[in-house]
Amino acid sequence: MSSVQELIPKSLLMALIMALLYVGFFCVDAVSIPFLLPILFVLSLLDPKQIPWSLVMLIGGLQDVVTDYPLGLHSFLYALYGLFLSVQRRFLFKRGFFLTWVVFAMTCFSFLLLTQILLYAGGKTPRMPVSLLVQGAVLVGIFPLFFQGILWLFTKMRVMHEST
Repeated sequence: MSSVQELIPKSLLMALIMALLYVGFFCVDAVSIPFLLPILFVLSLLDPKQIPWSLVMLIGGLQDVVTDYPLGLHSFLYALYGLFLSVQRRFLFKRGFFLTWVVFAMTCFSFLLLTQILLYAGGKTPRMPVSLLVQGAVLVGIFPLFFQGILWLFTKMRVMHEST
């Protein structure tokens, strides 16, 4: 197993742990940030074959259990997200960073909004709109760090793999 393949499940599990941490902001109740979104987005652009979708589905299920959402909601949403990204990869591959960032922002807010719509349809009380804005703003704000970090790791791991 290559070092890139070993790194991806570890980074996805770390994203789950980070997503389960609730962050308190000055005007909003505790908000969980789904850090899996930028990781999946970047990995889908770089090398979608490396994403262990069974692990992503498991992480979605664990996220549902811990956050008391209907079981399977996040797994379903991550599957839709992955399907959307597989279609968009052809459009975004080797494009400028700003366009990639804008598309991430649109998909991020769409994911968060769809989560709330499905929660409401399922009889759960959705979050306040302010918390959606905070979640989206944090994710869009930190996306350049995730993008550059994952790109750097992929480049480093490929160089190491090719030299062996």
